[in-house]
Amino acid sequence: MFMYFEAMAVAVDSLIAGQFVVIEEYLEGDKIRRQFTGILFTGIMMARNGPKVLEYDARFRDTETQTMMMLLAPECDLAAVLLACSTGKLNTVSIPVLPGYACSIVDPADGYPQSLSKGNIITLLSPLKVAVYFSLID
Repeated sequence: MFMYFEAMAVAVDSLIAGQFVVIEEYLEGDKIRRQFTGILFTGIMMARNGPKVLEYDARFRDTETQTMMMLLAPECDLAAVLLACSTGKLNTVSIPVLPGYACSIVDPADGYPQSLSKGNIITLLSPLKVAVYFSLID
């Protein structure tokens, strides 16, 4: 899996307009008539003829979230953001982000996700100026 995120890669108004358009199309298409409270990640590709949805994801994990979290500014109060989101008051908090780029690369073990191989050796290159996270290792 691979995820790339660039803070402010497109004009904010274009992105917001695109988000509303594609989410509205999704809600209309599926005839969903209920209130959604939570985080809906919308993987959007900006195509020549406007935004196109690659995926919807309501989980707060995986490479999408991990990548975006790297660009949250240190002063961002994530707990306050999540509380505001869960209580319908997201418009009362700010979400400061750092300028720049973030990239996540996931290299799962052989057999993922059905039967993971064990005993693999993980070798990293010389010291990198990156954040490295591991999961499901002994």
